[in-house]
Amino acid sequence: MRREHLTRHIGFRVDERTYGVMRDLADATNTPLNDWCRARLVDSLKGPAATPAELVVLSETHATQEIVVKLLYSWYQKMLSPQSMQHIINEANKQKVQQAEQLLEAAYNRMLRHARRTQGVNQIPVE
Repeated sequence: MRREHLTRHIGFRVDERTYGVMRDLADATNTPLNDWCRARLVDSLKGPAATPAELVVLSETHATQEIVVKLLYSWYQKMLSPQSMQHIINEANKQKVQQAEQLLEAAYNRMLRHARRTQGVNQIPVE
């Protein structure tokens, strides 16, 4: 980070436990604690990131929108057979499943990385 543009100072106190967790997270990314804290604070100004569940809902909504648009267009063109309609639905569902799998895998990997950093866990038990 280019420090020449950083002209303001913000300071705050935390308890020992919080400090230890913050230090461990910063160390895990090989980042000085001060830079790690600054990055987390600046990231929080961007607003919350979507959760995996929210992304799955968005994916479902998008797939539904795709189906509706394609069905309306085909209906308008008067070329919609039952086979065409089923093909449209199957394609949207295939994309939805692929997106959901990718999102769930990303969420699992994020949980695993967090567990490794904070607890030294190599695998999250699945029940």
